[in-house]
Amino acid sequence: MSREIAIRFLVSLFFAIVIGLAAGYQVLAVSRDYDNYSQFFNLVRSAPSYWGIQYRFEPGFTMVVYWLVNLNFTNWIVYSVIAGSIVFVKYFSLEFVERYWHAVLVFTFYFLARYVLLFEMTVLRAACALALAFVVFYRKTESGIQIKDLIVLALAVLFHYSAVIFIFIYLIPPVTRLRIIIVSMAVFLVIILCKHIALGYLPDYLSVFTTYEEFGKATTFPIPLVVDMVFFLFAVHYFDEADLTMRYAIFGMAMCFAFHFSLLDYSLLAARFRELLSIFFLIYLVRAVFSDNERVISGSMAYALLSGALYFFVEFYYEPLLT
Repeated sequence: MSREIAIRFLVSLFFAIVIGLAAGYQVLAVSRDYDNYSQFFNLVRSAPSYWGIQYRFEPGFTMVVYWLVNLNFTNWIVYSVIAGSIVFVKYFSLEFVERYWHAVLVFTFYFLARYVLLFEMTVLRAACALALAFVVFYRKTESGIQIKDLIVLALAVLFHYSAVIFIFIYLIPPVTRLRIIIVSMAVFLVIILCKHIALGYLPDYLSVFTTYEEFGKATTFPIPLVVDMVFFLFAVHYFDEADLTMRYAIFGMAMCFAFHFSLLDYSLLAARFRELLSIFFLIYLVRAVFSDNERVISGSMAYALLSGALYFFVEFYYEPLLT
């Protein structure tokens, strides 16, 4: 093992253990979804086989849980292992090149501020899908479709069905600003026209969709989203300075807004896609660390500090994500 790989491994392992244990043992608080996961772990533990599990969770996540509970791990350990593994995957994706430690610092701050409480501590299935998507898009430095990337994204869908949107984004290279705008507007219009019909049929096939109509309308312009929109405009302005990874991230940001504004009638569904696609903000920020343009770096870091501070405030003081 080379020195660079060893350092990446140790850094990834450190954060995986710390965050994984904090998530599994609910150090900060008991998340709103932990009881549901605990009940699911117990259900899987009592099932005669994998095929005998009757629950709405996705098959990939169910398979991982089935494997872990059959190792006689307690619910806390199962949760910790899954959370720690997906944290390890994200950190290990960061290549050991010049400014590596800067990238780790930016990643850690924004990851802790925006994602750990929301995903690793709460929506564990989505966190699994996001880890796989992060690997694909953060390492996407060459144009063209790679079968291995599509396989990884397909696996992400097996952990959270809404991750299918990542495959769509992957298949449409964001070569120009105009293409990003046109595709995002087209998606917005298609959702506006088809959402009521789709949500009338999807619950018959995917039970997870049965609850999305129960939560009312979403807030049109939540403050964190407004901050994201300003940064998106900044990223679009410096589109020519962006590498391929950052351009995919800009496309993902645009899709985030397209889904949010087209699904305002369904607050939970809008939030789910907005949260899932927000991973592209993290990808852009980390890639911006390696940019040759000082304005891209300084603007991105200013956004990271402002947005990160805002999320810390929202989570701990104003509207806690954990109860």
